[in-house]
Amino acid sequence: MSITPPIAHHTRPRRRVAVAIVVVVATMITWAAAASAAKASGPANRSRLATPLVSPTAAEVAAVMAPASPGDPLSELVRALMSQFPNTFGGLFVRDGQFVIATDGPASFALRVRASLGFANASRVFGDHSGRVPSVGFTYANTRVSLRRLYELKAAVLDNPVLRKDGIDGAGLDVEHGRVVVMSHTRAGARAVKADYGKAVEVLIDSGSGLTDGRYDDSAPWNGGDQIVTPSFGETTCTSGLGMSDTSTGQTYLLTAGHCGKATWYNTRTDDPVYDSSTLIGTTLTGSVSTDKIDAQLIATSSSCISWGDKSTKSSNDSRIYITGYTDPPQGAAIETEGSVSLEETGMVSYYDVSKTIKNEDLQDLDLVTAVGVDGDSGAPLIYPSIFGPLAGGTEVGWYASGSSSWGVFQLIDSETYTYTLMAGHQIVPNTANAPGSC
Repeated sequence: MSITPPIAHHTRPRRRVAVAIVVVVATMITWAAAASAAKASGPANRSRLATPLVSPTAAEVAAVMAPASPGDPLSELVRALMSQFPNTFGGLFVRDGQFVIATDGPASFALRVRASLGFANASRVFGDHSGRVPSVGFTYANTRVSLRRLYELKAAVLDNPVLRKDGIDGAGLDVEHGRVVVMSHTRAGARAVKADYGKAVEVLIDSGSGLTDGRYDDSAPWNGGDQIVTPSFGETTCTSGLGMSDTSTGQTYLLTAGHCGKATWYNTRTDDPVYDSSTLIGTTLTGSVSTDKIDAQLIATSSSCISWGDKSTKSSNDSRIYITGYTDPPQGAAIETEGSVSLEETGMVSYYDVSKTIKNEDLQDLDLVTAVGVDGDSGAPLIYPSIFGPLAGGTEVGWYASGSSSWGVFQLIDSETYTYTLMAGHQIVPNTANAPGSC
């Protein structure tokens, strides 16, 4: 696959909108015992006192969890299992293409029954979209930690002012290995959090991170993966994301990255732009630029349930992906992205539900994936080709590197649907193939 070289872009102002996430969390279990044990086994000649530990409140834990949007049965299943089995349910991930239920200890009969019912419900929901009811196979793995405790540790790390001062600037979940992945821009922060929590954390030391700035001959209704350009910031290039619609009003939108800026957008080439009625897509919906916690915006325009696939370009727009539903792709899921510069890239979800500071943006509800975009890919759709069909998964917003490894950073779809549903007062969801007029 050929990669078009990055395009230089001007910077632009960003607007910030706070997003409230309300989640009911069961009785708290802190990590004090594990942390104390880690300190006790640590080197005796540490250069400073052990970090004062933080015991997060229920609200602080809720703040680091991606919301489960109505209509996303997989995320709703995860949330239900965490609520019903707070001490034993360890989360959901994908291994070798198969769903795996993580547990702390053996999976109880009651948990197995509830998980089976949850996947059966997901099959019915997604089956309505794809015209079939798939049979889902899944297994269990004892990761020796509950999902609730992983979220508590994530909150404890991110809400600890001492660790923040030491250089900790992000954390997410490694459900498969029963630990929290912590990001630090200093080696001191990495040493400190490792001394405090030992094997309960994996530490990445930042070697770079950023927001990726912002196909070529499309027409309304607009598809995901289109190259979108605005003259507002000096030919800024981004990518159109997933088509969205308001279930009450029928108004449709395109998603893209919030940091692309509020503007009027055209489907044209950044190296030879044409700004006229034939290329006009639409204008950012007032108030929809949200880059404080959620890096996304809505463009008010006619949109479809389609994303370009493969290497679709001006001369070959023959590969179309028809979205059948939406969910936050779990850790281990194989994914694909459809940037207007990189075209299609494939990879997998390395870490789930990450909170990360990138260029002074304290973003939440992110996935780190092994497909890394370039300038101009911002806003590109993240697609999860699942047993339920191609599911909308999120929006490309940046990149992150640690040592020789690098990841694309994607805003999770549930956060986006939750944010704009809250803003509108009624539900805004991705367009899907069974919705009348969406394709």
